[in-house]
Amino acid sequence: MTEQLARLKQWKREGKDVAFATVVRVQGSAPRPEGSRLLVSSAEELDGSVSGGCVENDVALHALQVLKSDEARLVTYGIADEDAFEVGLACGGTIQVYIEPAEADEITAAVEQLVSGGRLGASLMAVSGGNWKAVVDARKGVVAGSIPAALADDVLADTTRLMADEQSRTLSYGDVDVFIDVFAPPPKLLIFGAGPFAEPLCKLGSQVGYEVTLIDPRPAFAREELFPDAHEVIVAWPEKVLDTPAWDGSFVVVLNHNQRLEDPVIRRALSEPIAYLGVMGSRRTHADRLARLRADGWSAQDQERIHGPIGLDIGAETPAEVAVSILAEMTTVRYGSGAGESLKGTLGRIHPQRKDGSGDV
Repeated sequence: MTEQLARLKQWKREGKDVAFATVVRVQGSAPRPEGSRLLVSSAEELDGSVSGGCVENDVALHALQVLKSDEARLVTYGIADEDAFEVGLACGGTIQVYIEPAEADEITAAVEQLVSGGRLGASLMAVSGGNWKAVVDARKGVVAGSIPAALADDVLADTTRLMADEQSRTLSYGDVDVFIDVFAPPPKLLIFGAGPFAEPLCKLGSQVGYEVTLIDPRPAFAREELFPDAHEVIVAWPEKVLDTPAWDGSFVVVLNHNQRLEDPVIRRALSEPIAYLGVMGSRRTHADRLARLRADGWSAQDQERIHGPIGLDIGAETPAEVAVSILAEMTTVRYGSGAGESLKGTLGRIHPQRKDGSGDV
């Protein structure tokens, strides 16, 4: 979203009109989730995606018409028929795309402040049955626009729930459909221990949206040039920085292979409401680790929170493959779904239901 807001400003500076096309509803299987966007300029430039290529051209044509008429429209794309090259979704689902002129107004400015400030919030707009918008900051409430009084309580309650789940959805309130688009700050990934496994994990973690912090006491290993994708590289003993990172909701990966380095981190992580704690080591190393925790009074429930040996079993051998294994496990934990097995031969949903019940069929 940050890049698209910058693109919007650029195209506006160049004197171009711009339209935003946003996926506001998904039913069944679809390649892109709610909140996916395609930015279209009056010069027929495109930025982003709403379907991974299935309907972009048609959406762009609608967007150009929206720019001419200055009237928003809601477009539905359903199951493709026999001709896979016709407009439609060959994956069998249905999506609704809301296309509107993009303006540099108070709504856009408020969204930009949320995103650039790394704050949790949401933009709200009536996509049918109404004509209003609002922006909600999770801490401050409505910061731009307004919600009709008759809907405010219900809409704000649902917005709070969706912000907690980091999910965007269109919900119906009588004859009014409201798209609640959640903007969540990137999840934090704290990697303790530099080295060959940390390098690809840092790179891949950053690529999939984590804000990565690397911590290691060895200046020869914890060098910024080795971890260009890290948000921050901290050279310090773990106990010196245990109060520095924001632990709440963080994903913590310990790669030290050293009792002195890993034990303070594990104990601190188990004391915090983190999202994930993975610790590298063999089964024997992990058994010794758990024995130390038991001796110090940590419960079986506490020990169960540790993912060790770390990662999913994908036969990984190289550091890069191990990083994929770790990120795969983190993904299943983050979304609360997925069995971590091959989809081949399975039945039911490809994208399983998440914690809030969403997902395709």
